[in-house]
Amino acid sequence: MWILSLLFLWQACTIRLSSCFHPTYISHYSAAPICKLSRTSCYGHRKVFYLKASSSEAAATLTEATTWNLRLVLQNLPTSNGRKTDQIFVVRAQFIEDEGYEPPQGTLRLEAEDKDDKNDEELQPRQLSLAKSRWILSEDPEDRKDSLWIWGLFKEPLYPFLLLQMEVDEIQLPGDDKESIPPFKLFAKINHKRENGQVILTSGADLKIRKTETVKADPFGAATVDIFEDVSVGRLQIQPIKKN
Repeated sequence: MWILSLLFLWQACTIRLSSCFHPTYISHYSAAPICKLSRTSCYGHRKVFYLKASSSEAAATLTEATTWNLRLVLQNLPTSNGRKTDQIFVVRAQFIEDEGYEPPQGTLRLEAEDKDDKNDEELQPRQLSLAKSRWILSEDPEDRKDSLWIWGLFKEPLYPFLLLQMEVDEIQLPGDDKESIPPFKLFAKINHKRENGQVILTSGADLKIRKTETVKADPFGAATVDIFEDVSVGRLQIQPIKKN
């Protein structure tokens, strides 16, 4: 009888010990930069530790919490002297949302230029000053799906694009001839998606300006109509600035 008791006790201890090394408590390697130790109990007495992955970087958002770097590579911009010029500018800004609008939309809040950064100042792109700005999340303006999310086909609105509009003040060019780039308006359609609560904006997008041509609407010229044409003038590179 006592032999059976010993066998039963040995089996119970074996089951309890093996349960504490169940795969649930064994950590797998993770690509996350930081792992945090958490504690759980095994049958109420024995304590074991397992690794729980967590990210140290804040998710990029379209709020004041994230500053974005916009690099504008512009080509063939007309100047006040009648020639064409290529320029590179940067804009550092936050996407500030206006509350109470659907789809989400808002303006850019420009970040002040760092006056203390004197490293290779002549090689750095110029900070661009904006007179006005506007952004809005949108379906493809050229291929709308009649907002299918309204009919409950998706859990939340699907906005695959961020439409950005920037009005630029007159830009004075270096030199003694007082040459400048007249004010102009830029448009960009940026791919937009969300993953795990983080906003992802595709780095590359075309920058366009809208040219307007007034034509006669009737043979007598009594009525006219404006025709708009979007012309590509460069590329936009955009990414969140990682702050320590």
